[in-house]
Amino acid sequence: MATPPLPALQDQILIDVFCYRLSSGLTDTPYGNTIRLADLGRSVLEMVIMTKLFYEKPMLDARDITIRKDDLLGADTASKWLGIYELKKKVRGAPDVLSKLDSPEESLFLLHSYVGAVYSTQGLKVVNDWICKLIDPDSEPTSLPENTRAGSQVAPVPGPSTPVRARLGSPPPQSPPAALAQFNQLMATQFKKIEWSAASVGPSHQPTWSASCIGEY
Repeated sequence: MATPPLPALQDQILIDVFCYRLSSGLTDTPYGNTIRLADLGRSVLEMVIMTKLFYEKPMLDARDITIRKDDLLGADTASKWLGIYELKKKVRGAPDVLSKLDSPEESLFLLHSYVGAVYSTQGLKVVNDWICKLIDPDSEPTSLPENTRAGSQVAPVPGPSTPVRARLGSPPPQSPPAALAQFNQLMATQFKKIEWSAASVGPSHQPTWSASCIGEY
């Protein structure tokens, strides 16, 4: 069983991951500090593991997925994976910190920091392919949905200037233009009863609306 290559880190993020817990304050970097990287890495790792187990064949039931997931997210697995790449030997820090590297908490922190660093610099697919091969070197990595791959386009969320109701082909805006408001007011002063009939043509996602005035005028 071949060990999957370790995704490489470069520049400042590499230094920060291995200069262990150098600072808890925010730094002038896109990721802030290794505590934030570890939080990110923990969530990404759980998602990758859960996705792999969910699509595994033969299909696992929910209970088996939970048991297997908890095992893979545990400190024993973290220590095993760190040992494969001898990552603990690369850590630099104060003696009191280095002496704690074998503790479950610190093993998880180092692994999560590295996973978070890989994700933030290289994306989800690299993390997914790496972790899937660590779990099962003989199987292919889980195929990711298209909108999670690097370079995929995600539909933008409409801003405040784009009403969602209008985008979904809903009825036309309720507030008439100023000219129509003045027309309605004029009809009211002349005691003439009018009604507006709205209709649309075209596709439901992009209709063209028209309004007809019904009454005496």
